[in-house]
Amino acid sequence: MEQGRIIEQYATANIVERPGAERHLYQVTKATKSPQYGSLKPLLDDDNLEEIMYNHPEKPIIVAHRKHGMCVTNVKMSSEEAMAIIQKVAKYVGRQVGPGNLLLDGRLPDGSRVNATIPPVSPNGPTMTIRKQMSDPLTIIDLMKFGTVSPRLAALFWMFGDGMGASPCNIIVAGGTGSGKTTTLNVISAFIPSKDRLITIEDVTEVQLIHEHHVQLETFNSTKPEEPEVDMDALLKNTLRMRPDRIIVGEVRGPEAKTLFTAMNTGHDGCFGTVHANTAQETVSRLINPPMEVPPIMMNALHLIVMQS
Repeated sequence: MEQGRIIEQYATANIVERPGAERHLYQVTKATKSPQYGSLKPLLDDDNLEEIMYNHPEKPIIVAHRKHGMCVTNVKMSSEEAMAIIQKVAKYVGRQVGPGNLLLDGRLPDGSRVNATIPPVSPNGPTMTIRKQMSDPLTIIDLMKFGTVSPRLAALFWMFGDGMGASPCNIIVAGGTGSGKTTTLNVISAFIPSKDRLITIEDVTEVQLIHEHHVQLETFNSTKPEEPEVDMDALLKNTLRMRPDRIIVGEVRGPEAKTLFTAMNTGHDGCFGTVHANTAQETVSRLINPPMEVPPIMMNALHLIVMQS
């Protein structure tokens, strides 16, 4: 048993403060395995965790806890067990991992995003980074309770997202990696009227919506020469022929930016997306420069940049 002081207890784990250690210990107290996810099962079952990081077969798994930040766990996993999980994820999303494809972007059935690498690009063995999808997504009420947004800002999000029966805003949510862009995008998208037809476009499905009239599209990276790849831009161009009321792009980073802004400028109000940037000025700079290359004259269609820090 790891020495230290238990500062919080959960059903299947304790958070332990260890003397002289930079990180708390996430101590799994009820270790269970599943045929699909092996030793990861108790970590995947805990909604308090944001990310699970498997770095090395001889090192403990690291987790990002929603309250206690980065924590070391008492869970380890062999390379063989990790590879078995990676192969199952690849099979689920219709992709292959092997000598011709050493990187994987995939997802679990619950929507959790999985990034994996295998040797030789990770010479010490396979790695996995799992960004967990909450079984019960955060709402605007949750963000107000956390102090992330004020009631006034929540009301503005409602007005901008809904459009008040007139004209909804085109919105870009910007911020750094792990800043909560997708969470904020989910929250603002919840204000879209239920009668609207929504189409979401993502590399890996992360946007969680409860709308009945909702179509999810996901890019396809082929591992076979006879199978054409389908990228974000191709999906967005196809979306314009699907009679959307709202278009939501999970992450704008390439040629699809120009297509999205063309849609904004041709009557498709209420388009949402996210961009990796640290300031609003940097967001605009990234949008108008390669590889996005949105013509500056089209930027007038963007009504709001929400900065997530």
